[in-house]
Amino acid sequence: DMKNSIRVIAIMFTLLVASSAWAADIFTPALNSGNADDVNCRVLNTGTTTANGVTIEIRTSSTTVEADGTFNIPGGSTSSVTDFSPSATMYCKVSGIKAKKARVTLCVLDANDTPLQCVTGQ
Repeated sequence: DMKNSIRVIAIMFTLLVASSAWAADIFTPALNSGNADDVNCRVLNTGTTTANGVTIEIRTSSTTVEADGTFNIPGGSTSSVTDFSPSATMYCKVSGIKAKKARVTLCVLDANDTPLQCVTGQ
């Protein structure tokens, strides 16, 4: 009937709005920092124009931010944040840039800043 059709449309619209809001953030897979000296999250703007107000966060959970910064990243350039005292399992969350115009990489680094392990997010 009409009432159920309206209810289904309302639910679908709510899911569409919610999923587009979630799609704004880019996440890397989690990495165990182990015996790492540092953890670094780097964002490459693969576009040709400046992405303004890009927020980069290194997190240990959905609520704990270990390092963060907000940047204006010109096309073809990178910006990054580093956690100098990493603990446990960490991941990178980036907002303010479209996923198709960004490459987000989280790396666990040794004392010489040599990457021990890296993952790229979507």
